Amino acid sequence: MDFHEYRSMRNMLRKIPKVLKEIDAVKQQRQAVLNEISMVESGINPQSQVLSGMPHGTGISMTTENEALRLISLKERYQDRLAELTERINALETFMYRIEVSMCWLSPDQTRILRMRYWCGSSMVAISIEMNISERQCFRLERQAFEIMGEHL
Repeated sequence: MDFHEYRSMRNMLRKIPKVLKEIDAVKQQRQAVLNEISMVESGINPQSQVLSGMPHGTGISMTTENEALRLISLKERYQDRLAELTERINALETFMYRIEVSMCWLSPDQTRILRMRYWCGSSMVAISIEMNISERQCFRLERQAFEIMGEHL
């Protein structure tokens, strides 16, 4: 593995905390859009009113028709946004899945180092103390893990 491959693998793994946060944020946005859609749908199908008294012709005023068209347009925009959010979640989860699958080939020590380093954000010094190995050995295991993952990505 040359320097550029090593660097790109490291940069990809550095994205993991951001990706995990983004997945949560996008899922929350998607839930908010789903809530908005349900509110709009309840507005599109209002309970029919019982009117007594004066005759009302067709029963649909221009204001009611315009409001219904506005709500339909709003629902379509929300559904488009929902599709965008779902697509983004799928892309992020696919990225995480590829990382997880490539990590299956690693030794337990290599997996632990990568998880501590890129999921938890620990420094190599902290990892070496926690694992009771030298800092140099941590870097060596990380590099070996990158090589193995590079073969399986």
